[in-house]
Amino acid sequence: MRTKVLDKYDSITVGEMPFVRDENEILKVVGEKSGELNMIFIFELVDVDNAPGFRMTLRDWDANEIKDIVNRYQRLMIEKDGWNSVFCENHDNPRSVSRYTNDSDQYRGLGAKLLCLMQTTIAGTIYVYQGEELGMKNVPAPPEWDIEEYKDIETINYWNKSVDPSLSFNHISSH
Repeated sequence: MRTKVLDKYDSITVGEMPFVRDENEILKVVGEKSGELNMIFIFELVDVDNAPGFRMTLRDWDANEIKDIVNRYQRLMIEKDGWNSVFCENHDNPRSVSRYTNDSDQYRGLGAKLLCLMQTTIAGTIYVYQGEELGMKNVPAPPEWDIEEYKDIETINYWNKSVDPSLSFNHISSH
């Protein structure tokens, strides 16, 4: 695909590689010698608080885990001539200022600036999700908001499973 299609254009290619942690597999795709893609989205940072198994089954984490993840991929790409995509949030994850910092009125601005500083001082191409540049925080959680206010199917399925653990994903509506 690279040689027959993409090389005909002055373009940048980015791919997603969720659940891939093996450095050799990553470099097969983005290493300078392989050249399949220019960069990939590595999801380890946005998965830092996910417990094994079902996504959004959260676990405690600490700042050292974030530091270790960022350092690992910075070192990998610099040493092996790859290139990082830099991101802390996307359409599938909670707002980073709510997830990684204290999003109270008192600390939200500082938390957003901290995340911005981290992302702008490491090597890679920054991807800013809509609203992230404003330090946008998560929408209120139930009971502040009724579950009917949510339109995201993954959120609705998670809510249904949370209130009725006997449900499996095979039995939850996908409307």
